[in-house]
Amino acid sequence: VYPNPTDGLLYYKDIEIGNIQKVQILDLFGKMVSPIFISDEYISIEMLPNGVYFLYLKTADKMQVQRIIKHTE
Repeated sequence: VYPNPTDGLLYYKDIEIGNIQKVQILDLFGKMVSPIFISDEYISIEMLPNGVYFLYLKTADKMQVQRIIKHTE
C-alpha cells in the first residue's frame, strides 16, 4: 500500500478488489476508525484527521498489517 505518508489516498498493487475480504483502519489505541472508502484502485482516508493508523487488509490467502501516516498540510 502506498504512498506512506499519505495525504488521504492509499493505492494498492498486486491485489484485485475481488480478493479483498476485509479492510480495517485502527488508531493507535486499537479503535476502529471511519469513514473510509474503498474503490477499485485505492482506499480513501481523506476524512480522517492527521495521525498514525494501522491498516489491516485481509485477502483470501494473506493478512497484511501496515502502519500508515496521514499528513496533509
